[in-house]
Amino acid sequence: MKKPDLLRITSILILLLLAGVSTAQEAAHYFEQGKSKVKAGDLQGAIQDFTRCIELKPDFADAYLGRGDARLDVNDFKNAIADFSKALELAPATQQAYLLRGLAKYHMEDMEGAIKDYNEAIKLNADFEVAYYNRGSAKMDMADFDGAIADYSKAIELQPQWAQPYYHRARCLEQGNGKKEAVNDYNKAIELEPEFIEAYLQRGLMLAYEFGKRTEGLADLNKVIELAPDYFAGYFYRGTLTFTQSDFDKAIALEPGFAEAYHMRGLGKIMLSDKKGGCDDLLMAVKLGSEDAIDSVKKNKCK
Repeated sequence: MKKPDLLRITSILILLLLAGVSTAQEAAHYFEQGKSKVKAGDLQGAIQDFTRCIELKPDFADAYLGRGDARLDVNDFKNAIADFSKALELAPATQQAYLLRGLAKYHMEDMEGAIKDYNEAIKLNADFEVAYYNRGSAKMDMADFDGAIADYSKAIELQPQWAQPYYHRARCLEQGNGKKEAVNDYNKAIELEPEFIEAYLQRGLMLAYEFGKRTEGLADLNKVIELAPDYFAGYFYRGTLTFTQSDFDKAIALEPGFAEAYHMRGLGKIMLSDKKGGCDDLLMAVKLGSEDAIDSVKKNKCK
């Protein structure tokens, strides 16, 4: 080979090498910029940056993972699953990709698919508490309460200072004979997270209706309203305990489509001899989809 040809080939190789380095650096720039935008809450901007990164470096598994995570946060579950699947194709031992793909499948109501992905995440990391917690939630939605309790218990074993598994384990325990244990779990959830609104709500209802402790239950519902004055459920359930019409009024004002609030308010009005007003509410409850209100309409001969 002539010397000029050799020099030309060498120059081309050097240029190609430099171009490759430049492309890799540019891809890394877009990846880091995408991560920064995620932290700043600019999810669409992050998706654009991760996409540009992937265009420059199609085998960059973390870019697919990052874009999938951002898509998950904007409820683009189908495309998120595609990104997590690609990340796993490129890096099969990525526990976070299995976890997040499972979460996307959960949101698409594919509980069995979600559980399979959580199983894979746990195979990769037997101490992955979030995977146990998420798998428990999928099992709970499938009414596999014993399986869910086992997973929430494992999450608690691995992370005993995490309030959420106690709360969800309590919800499962309520379904069987573990009502006392459920109250203990609500207590622990509130101890760990003193402003845990749903834990106060569920504990209050259980104390009032399952154990006859109306005063303690009412105190919890008052706490719900104190912590979340714009949360309709606090007023509604307090109204069911006290039959205070103003609580049903408030629940309806906050959530105008809440059928059971009309139902309960209607029954209260009828008890107070306001049959017309009560029937109007009962008929509205039926219109909004309350099946229980249908019987109340018939019983009170509302037209």
